[in-house]
Amino acid sequence: MRQTAKTHSPPCVIVLGMHRSGTSLLAGSLEAAGLHLGEVNQAAPFNKKGNKENQPIRDFHDDLLARNGAAWNRPPKRQIRWQRLDEERALRLVEPHLRSGHPWGFKDPRTLWMVEGWIRLLSAPRIIGVFRHPALVARSLAARTGDLAIGAEAALRLWCAYNSELLRLHRKHQFPLLHFSSDGAFERDFVTPLTSFARSIGLDGCVEGFFDPALVHQAERSPAATWRAQWLFRRLTARSRKAARLAGRFRSP
Repeated sequence: MRQTAKTHSPPCVIVLGMHRSGTSLLAGSLEAAGLHLGEVNQAAPFNKKGNKENQPIRDFHDDLLARNGAAWNRPPKRQIRWQRLDEERALRLVEPHLRSGHPWGFKDPRTLWMVEGWIRLLSAPRIIGVFRHPALVARSLAARTGDLAIGAEAALRLWCAYNSELLRLHRKHQFPLLHFSSDGAFERDFVTPLTSFARSIGLDGCVEGFFDPALVHQAERSPAATWRAQWLFRRLTARSRKAARLAGRFRSP
């Protein structure tokens, strides 16, 4: 019989989104509001406040990708299927959270490719997604050095792969979808719907204290992108605005 988390477990939040797209900001903001993330990275070379990732969960995702001939920068074509041993390993990783009684969650951009496994395993997880303009993500990735370096053209292809899957998942599961933008719409497109989401899972802290505009290094200045990326960005933006209009209708579990 397939193993699953108990139905009376506390709510779990799964953050979805591509690398350099605001997933760390989203997870950190929820943590500031009271979401338990456990032991996560609190500082990184390309993220001064940390990427908010749990290393054992990230290692688990890397192993699933590698087993399927993929990697974070060579994503699979579709959702990765979990085996029985994968479910057992995942349950061991999250068991402390399941016993805690507190709302908890995790963030790792790789989750986009295996979230269906988590949905089957956990008891009604709450999903929330975030996206960012493709050219800004490409610039941010291109600014990396060492093993994490990636060219702008390859970064745009990667953005399309990740965000095509994000769009598909949003169509299927209808979760809140935030737009991470450093322009004047940040309050409307990010803070307001995130606050509503936080309240819907019982968090009463402030989501705004984590954001530091000084750490946003890519500005909104007429960014260019491929036609495919532009089309995806328009679709995500439209769905995000529709989801924001419905933000007040999120119901507590």
